[in-house]
Amino acid sequence: MQKWFEEGSSGIEDAPELTTWDRLAPSIAFAALVVGSCIGFAVIYNPPEPGDRLFPEISPAAATVATLIGLNVAVWGLWKVPPLWRFLNSYFMLVVGMPKPVSILTSMFSHQKLGHMALNMAVLYYIGNRLHDEVGRANFLGIYLSSGAIGYVSSLCFHAANVASLGASGAVLGITAAYFWLHMWDKFRIMGFPAEPSEGVDGVAFLVSVVIWNLAAAFAPSKVAQADIISHMGGLLSGIGLVHVFQTVFKTIPGEMMAARASATTAAAAAAAAAAAAGMAWAEMEATQAHDRDELASSRMPVSRCRTRHSSMHPAQNGETKLLTCGALTTRSRSKWIRENVQRSL
Repeated sequence: MQKWFEEGSSGIEDAPELTTWDRLAPSIAFAALVVGSCIGFAVIYNPPEPGDRLFPEISPAAATVATLIGLNVAVWGLWKVPPLWRFLNSYFMLVVGMPKPVSILTSMFSHQKLGHMALNMAVLYYIGNRLHDEVGRANFLGIYLSSGAIGYVSSLCFHAANVASLGASGAVLGITAAYFWLHMWDKFRIMGFPAEPSEGVDGVAFLVSVVIWNLAAAFAPSKVAQADIISHMGGLLSGIGLVHVFQTVFKTIPGEMMAARASATTAAAAAAAAAAAAGMAWAEMEATQAHDRDELASSRMPVSRCRTRHSSMHPAQNGETKLLTCGALTTRSRSKWIRENVQRSL
């Protein structure tokens, strides 16, 4: 296993000295290309006839969401293959100190912990299917991919060089925000609450709750504040902005959306939103404590040298810089190492 720890690291002691322009411009340009391509696709896309679809028995929403979930599961599986660590560290994780532009896109499909992925995919499943049914495949993918890309650009612009980030949270929060923005005055119940005669809680209340939970995470103690709040908020605000642009500028989303869904549907969507609000920051932050559990020791994966935001994982951060990687730290030694070395990443 030591062989893979060593090969997963580039041997570079410090991140290269780059000007702000050299570090940010390529990734920002790539993100702009992603967003522009998504908008262009939404404008020209015509959904195929049912008889022309590859799997006509599966709804378009289910096919799209299942494909996204499948890609995330596939990349999660690749993280379990040690010979691939160097490649994944280089291209499926955004490293602020020396970013690769393509990681703006690929990192949103990358998770290293099952809990982190499961939470994001659960919200994607419940919210994604409903948003897809309302806005169509092109608009849905445009919002999802663009929100993720803008979220990572936000992270790249605001975080220090010794921070790395991965996960689908920015993209998932983008579609969550878009859905409840379209239903901001519709009423939702969570498992029958609030009880009748109350009509429920406005969709905008769920948006506010997401913001509050992320702000709470941002001001949490340093030992638990591991979520990439900047990427989360960038994705959330992008989802609102993009659905507004698609609706008012390009007219690819009808100006008046359908009425509130049946109670079972709205309850499921509201529950998923609650999971996004109450769960994303909590689950990601709690997972950073994994070194205190036997799971980390049994995972036999390399441990991060820096504090990983937006990810709750600890493998080697990037095959291109030793600043964000390290050799094999045992579960017992990692707590001491963090106390001595990681405080500067706050």
